[in-house]
Amino acid sequence: MLAHLVLFKVGTGQRQAAEEMADKFASIYANCPNCKQVTFLGDDAGGEYGSISLWDSETALAAYQQQAGPQLSAALHDIAQGPPIVRRFEVYNPKI
Repeated sequence: MLAHLVLFKVGTGQRQAAEEMADKFASIYANCPNCKQVTFLGDDAGGEYGSISLWDSETALAAYQQQAGPQLSAALHDIAQGPPIVRRFEVYNPKI
């Protein structure tokens, strides 16, 4: 399983714009059958927002990025202060 982290800075006072973007992208994630979970993040004081999503495979994440990547770039173009930070992590589930 993979975790996909996207963080972007929009500046303070932009929570509504970030939430509107999260609402838009929530439906895109919901239509991806191999997306296990998505959580949207926000730091109002720092003006930084983003998401972390969990994926079954690299193939599933790549398909999402191909579909949603251009939409994300367009959405961020008007509000982001610079390019987003995008990271991938392998998920480890501890044995308990």
